[in-house]
Amino acid sequence: MPETQFLAPHNHSTFSFRAAGDVYEPDHDLNVPPVTKWIRNGCFFVFVSRADPAVHFHEPQSGKRWSIPLPPRSHPFDLVVWRNWLFIAAGGKRLLATAEWEPATTWISLPCDKDIDALAIHQDTLLALDNIVQPKWLLRYELTSAGAQTPSRIMLPVHGTYEQIEAAAYCDGKFAVLSRTVNFGNVGKHVWILNCSTFEELGHACSFEAWLYPQFDSGFPPLVCARDIAACCDAVVIAGDRYGLMLTRLSSEPSENHRGILNDSFRQIWPNPAKRCPIVRVQACEEPAGFIVTSIARIQGQRGTPWEVAVSRRQTSAASSFLSYEQANNLLNSLPPGTMYGTPWRDRSMRAEMRREAGKKNRV
Repeated sequence: MPETQFLAPHNHSTFSFRAAGDVYEPDHDLNVPPVTKWIRNGCFFVFVSRADPAVHFHEPQSGKRWSIPLPPRSHPFDLVVWRNWLFIAAGGKRLLATAEWEPATTWISLPCDKDIDALAIHQDTLLALDNIVQPKWLLRYELTSAGAQTPSRIMLPVHGTYEQIEAAAYCDGKFAVLSRTVNFGNVGKHVWILNCSTFEELGHACSFEAWLYPQFDSGFPPLVCARDIAACCDAVVIAGDRYGLMLTRLSSEPSENHRGILNDSFRQIWPNPAKRCPIVRVQACEEPAGFIVTSIARIQGQRGTPWEVAVSRRQTSAASSFLSYEQANNLLNSLPPGTMYGTPWRDRSMRAEMRREAGKKNRV
């Protein structure tokens, strides 16, 4: 029987996926809300869903499964493992840890006065990205057999006013970060690479959408709708909602131009399928090397609901596919930098609505 390769959202749940020839197909329904983040630790998977206040464990070979409840009102979205310690970003300022992976475990709350957006383990240190508007910090918890020590702080670079981190992914000593800024009359999306040893910014790209004055739009247009980011080897893949996927290279040298691009420009792929089913999630996978890409149908219900919650409530359904690193690398080598497929940058109806609202305010 083929081995389980990864976990991914499918229909209204989390499924294990197995190889079927040259593709990967859903194999077994784990009957858990759609996975937000998973890691593989030895022979079993550990995963969380933003729609479910628990940490889940799945051992494919034996079929053994168990869960550890999290405190009420937890919305877990990221997790890392160091030796026997499990760390969970459970939403807001809630950063939890345990060394006992049993259902009756008691969670330890780590000292954290910041909203956390992403976690990583780098050289026996727990890194936590701060999502507060300004100033932003990288929290560093030195790790010992007794757990995490009191954190130190490193100030993060600023890319604009009211900057908020929307997603981040750790790869080979670097954070690939997706953030959003808001200024008078425009919204910006930023992709930047942070060296986790020197804390230098290795690369930065941005794209701006001017609400009322489209002549001031700038950057790589589809980036404005970016939702998620992942990095594998030297490739960065960004989930672009209804604009498909965006690809670029992971920077290895500091960027001299704050408003410059990463060491390779973006390419857009898969825009046509994404018009019908927006791509909302992308997660890197080490083995097989590549990216798990998740799209959803149109959400029926309240706009702004996290996609995991909407899927679990059956307001929409999810589908996942696999983009191998080899495929991504071939696309980066074959497509010219700046490749787009005629996808309109913005929704004209949305622009018209914004202008009407602005006109109402000016008349008051």
